[in-house]
Amino acid sequence: MGCHLSWVAAGLARLLQCTPDVQGLAAVRGRGFTRILRICAIGYAATLAACAQLSSHVAVGEGVGAYVAQPAKPYAALYLPYGQMAALAYETEDGSCPAKPGPDDWRCRRALPDFRVCPPGENCPSGLGFHVWIKGACREAVIAFRGTDWGQLGDMLANFRWFWHTSHTDEYDQVQFVLPEIVRSIRRLCPGAPIIAIGHSLGGGLAQFAGYLDPQIRYVYAFDPSPVTAYFQVPEETRIRTRQKLGVDRVYQAGEILSLPRYLVSGIFPTSSCQPYVRIVRFNFAGLPGLVNRHRMAVLADGFKDLAGDRRTALPTGFAAARSCKIIITDRGLD
Repeated sequence: MGCHLSWVAAGLARLLQCTPDVQGLAAVRGRGFTRILRICAIGYAATLAACAQLSSHVAVGEGVGAYVAQPAKPYAALYLPYGQMAALAYETEDGSCPAKPGPDDWRCRRALPDFRVCPPGENCPSGLGFHVWIKGACREAVIAFRGTDWGQLGDMLANFRWFWHTSHTDEYDQVQFVLPEIVRSIRRLCPGAPIIAIGHSLGGGLAQFAGYLDPQIRYVYAFDPSPVTAYFQVPEETRIRTRQKLGVDRVYQAGEILSLPRYLVSGIFPTSSCQPYVRIVRFNFAGLPGLVNRHRMAVLADGFKDLAGDRRTALPTGFAAARSCKIIITDRGLD
């Protein structure tokens, strides 16, 4: 089952983070205290539940609903090419298309150097990276955002934008500026192709932000995503329109380092089950110790590959579920 002490420690950390000292507990009264204890207890139970999850199964939930165990293979087969493209986003320092080949029938056609990402007159630190991939004869287009490079100031500013306000134009601001041109470039290549945004870690937060910004992005695959999505930075009239038919899969490895921050944020901003439709899928690859190691995109992509087998078993992309807000969790898929 692959349960590690680090998971138990993460669950205990949730309790300790919510209840830092006895004097603090004594000072809390009423419903607020009850709410805090409930959130902490559920979080700890969720951490321990991951210990019991078989590597052959995923835990699948929608919104704030309970997880349901499902065979992992169809989900791994669905996510495999997107996970591989998300991993390839880390391959080039300058953000250009990678030299390594992408998944079968996918080709990188545009990348960061093809676009102006900094608004005129703004101070934009480096760090943003993305690729535009096209499948076959325009069957699908993907915008793949790179995650955190700890050597890039821009990544640090974007990760901590909730707490660290500066005069810099961070990566979320840069995405808001450049996304219309990215989408126009895709439409010049493939006028009718459905567009999916993907990313890992910080890239997963940027991908969700992109989905809220542009209604032409039909689905988002966010792998081990950052809890920062900059949702409220999107103009209200825009996000009301974009979320109507948007679907988001938040896919992660049990015990990875950002699962705790996402959980804490969901206690403040509950995960949506409709408009946008959000599906949460938790994998548990056996034999992977460490919160950071479990967070690596390459590890997640390799796990998809090991589980996927014949990709004819893949679930379909959940476009229909996103439109109808109806999820059917079965071994066969969504649509």
